[in-house]
Amino acid sequence: LKEGHFVQEWQEVYEDLKADIEEVDVSAGIASVLAIKDDDELKTIKAACKLSSLVMQHFIGVVTSIIDEEKQVTHEKLSEDIDNLLISEQNSFLKKGVQDVDLSRAEFCYTPIIQSGGVYDFKSSAESDERVLHDGTILCSFGLRYKSYCSNIGRTILFNPTKEQEKNYEILLELQRRIVDNIKSGVKLRDVYLKAVNFVKSKKSDLVNHFVKSLGHGMGIEFRESAYSINSKNTKEFKHGMVFNLFIGFQNLENPKATDEKGKIYSLWIIDTIRVSNETATLLTEGNRKLDNMAFSFQDGPESDQESKKENKRSAQKVESKRTATRKSTILKSKFRSEDKDEDSEQKRKDHQAELAKQKQAEGLARFGDGIDHQTSQREAVFRKFESYKRDTALPKEVKDLKIVVDQRNESVILPVFGLAVPFHISTLKNVNKTEEGEYTYLRINFLTPGQASGKKEDMPFDDPTANFVRAVTYRSTDENLSEIYRKIVELKKTAAKKEAERKEMSDLVEQDKLIELRGRRPTNRLSDVFVRPGLDGKRIPGELEIHENGRRALLNKEFKAFSEKIAEASEGRVDVDIPFREIAFQGVPFRTNVLLQPTTDCLVHLTDPPFLIITIADVEIAHLERVQYGLKNFDLVFIFKDYTRTPVHINTIPMNQLENVKDWLDHVDLVFYEGPQNLNWTQIMRTISKDPADFYKNGGWSFLSMHGEGDDSETSTETASEYVLSESEFSESSSDDDSRVDEEVSEYSEETTDDSGESWDELEEKARKADERKEVPKRKEVFEDTRGTNKKTRR
Repeated sequence: LKEGHFVQEWQEVYEDLKADIEEVDVSAGIASVLAIKDDDELKTIKAACKLSSLVMQHFIGVVTSIIDEEKQVTHEKLSEDIDNLLISEQNSFLKKGVQDVDLSRAEFCYTPIIQSGGVYDFKSSAESDERVLHDGTILCSFGLRYKSYCSNIGRTILFNPTKEQEKNYEILLELQRRIVDNIKSGVKLRDVYLKAVNFVKSKKSDLVNHFVKSLGHGMGIEFRESAYSINSKNTKEFKHGMVFNLFIGFQNLENPKATDEKGKIYSLWIIDTIRVSNETATLLTEGNRKLDNMAFSFQDGPESDQESKKENKRSAQKVESKRTATRKSTILKSKFRSEDKDEDSEQKRKDHQAELAKQKQAEGLARFGDGIDHQTSQREAVFRKFESYKRDTALPKEVKDLKIVVDQRNESVILPVFGLAVPFHISTLKNVNKTEEGEYTYLRINFLTPGQASGKKEDMPFDDPTANFVRAVTYRSTDENLSEIYRKIVELKKTAAKKEAERKEMSDLVEQDKLIELRGRRPTNRLSDVFVRPGLDGKRIPGELEIHENGRRALLNKEFKAFSEKIAEASEGRVDVDIPFREIAFQGVPFRTNVLLQPTTDCLVHLTDPPFLIITIADVEIAHLERVQYGLKNFDLVFIFKDYTRTPVHINTIPMNQLENVKDWLDHVDLVFYEGPQNLNWTQIMRTISKDPADFYKNGGWSFLSMHGEGDDSETSTETASEYVLSESEFSESSSDDDSRVDEEVSEYSEETTDDSGESWDELEEKARKADERKEVPKRKEVFEDTRGTNKKTRR
């Protein structure tokens, strides 16, 4: 920190008075006051955590590319590259991930720490050295500060881990989950540390000597609030609103199965930023921590033909990327429920789902526990300042006559008020009315003011809603010019509304840098004569991607994959190519057509024909399987999003023989799912939940769905029943299509399972003969008049 003249002058004055003043250390008291964060501070810390999570995700991609391409990069150089990301032209992924954050106010709390190759330092003063990155165990940690508030994140990346290393990492993951569950308001810091040590001792006692001496510390404006260190001696208590840097790890473990000297010693850590609440702690830093996402293994490259054999001669072994590692654990070995299923696989899935449901309930309480949606509050509308004219000389000349002037260029209406020309931007006008009474024409202009939404959310926020506002002004004139002014204001209002709609539609688009063509590359980077699918409007024109007339599809796929990989390589980690998992794809009807839906690493997509479907798994709250009952040929799948204002997505008519595959996929991507025999009215359900989400989670949250699921066989149904019960209207089926579909399938099943104990063949033939005779009898029609001759009746 640099000292200014004020500090120097103050110190000179203080030296003369220092002898008569008693100095007291108030750092502990100030620390206790600053330790509890208010809502604005928490919002800022969440933004810092989001930035840290995005940078870590980027870093993992960079590291895997370096190891894959066998590049020689030092820890110091890699740390420097991360440190320069905020001012680099390659930070477009940050702008896209946090559009409401000013990156100019973000900075790193400390120089990023990269460690590998058997030398690991857990001290906060550790630095990245000049040794080359080793393809064994890699540790990385850094923290971003946003608007002076700190965050921290750390991950362990494992290459070719042994079974022992994987087991130790799993212990670390389970320990973090238990610590997060135990941290809540009123719990002492030392109790959490002692419970963590006992857990490690119960799992694997020889790990205790390698366990960290502190589980982290408080964090806020200061990166390290030393008064709130989580160790075995600190008797202070966690309080609601505190933020901590949670640091768990094992240092300097031995790996006897290492293939080189640098791999014989390794360390593991997981570092995250957490927020304390009355119920349980919440992880503020995002990103995958699971072993499947952090462990990578070497494998032999595929050899499909003679050309690929030649190409792979130079690199017989290739590192498995993040996407491949995920696919390896996601793709199912069998497409049938009767094949390749262990005895306890179903129970493992239920246990995992129960754990995910518990975690989802804790997240819901943390999100809505105090009645505020901490997730969507950051996306609230922001006050927009409109400036019609910068100075009075910019006003049109017509205002000198003190007349109403409609300025189309500056989107403003200038009104004469008490002898002055007062401009109003068109966005401040609500509407305008024109009436005629006798020889007078009245023009009434209504303005937008607070409280006009009648209980609904204000579309236009106000800088100070308690200020005085002009609600309306009325002008009267015998001049017919008011009719022309009325027309101009209406047209200007329509134009402004159209521009505002376009602005909102384009608000989520990310401004991209100008494309720079790669020069000096071989022509093979371009493939010609490819037609876009779906076709564009107009004439069908080929593109710059090669295609063969005889359709050698395998070769085309190979060239397309190579072309995509070159794009990813040229992007230096900013673009990641993903391939759908066709092996676990399933048929369904997301719109009106039965299509093939394919999971990817992060999404469920249908991109072959319009309308397209892209569901991002990270945006989904839960999934619900509907019409799951014996006798039906199909079932439905509903995705409910974390943004409760977003309409749930229905995928109908999925074949029943794909049920287990869909369940396994949902479980593998850590998505909580429930199942039931009927279609639910999700419009009504989400409307009810949105009215009071805090009360919804306090009464059990989504557990109400398990009450109508698997019954006694479901593990979740044995837990405490939710007080949230559906009404009959909410349990009604969502559409007439669903109703007809159920009736049709039930009737088909009923016909197939009809009891054979009915009438005999002779009885059935006799009934058929009598029916035929009745059809041959001519219909008689008799008309008669009543005794009064006034009414005619018809009798058959």
